[in-house]
Amino acid sequence: LGSIAPDQCHRREDVDRALAKYFPDASVRAFLLKNLKRSSSGHLAWRVNVASLESNHERILEGQDTLGSFVGSTLFVRGQVRDYITPTDAGDIITLFPKARIVTIPNAGHWIHADAPTHFATTVIDFLRLP
Repeated sequence: LGSIAPDQCHRREDVDRALAKYFPDASVRAFLLKNLKRSSSGHLAWRVNVASLESNHERILEGQDTLGSFVGSTLFVRGQVRDYITPTDAGDIITLFPKARIVTIPNAGHWIHADAPTHFATTVIDFLRLP
């Protein structure tokens, strides 16, 4: 995001066009565009601290060192069309959350609640109803 300077753009559409080079998925760009604001001078600006995100990128991606596991029931919901929970991740999840259920929602991406709201809600409600 640091290479995209919203203050050099006059309209959100201009920022969207610049983001498209890096993020072809329109729903991802729509999410990122929610982080735009107008500065007091009327220019577009990022709400998030882009410099901090960039300088801490590697640290953000580091795994967590944990001791032990959580033995309560846990639900992980993933969308079928995104690989945010990979097979390796699933193994790590089961190690840390032995009673985890990993549910895959068909035809959903990262924003499962928006892509398949009924299926997502039913999945979560069914999980919460479990003893």
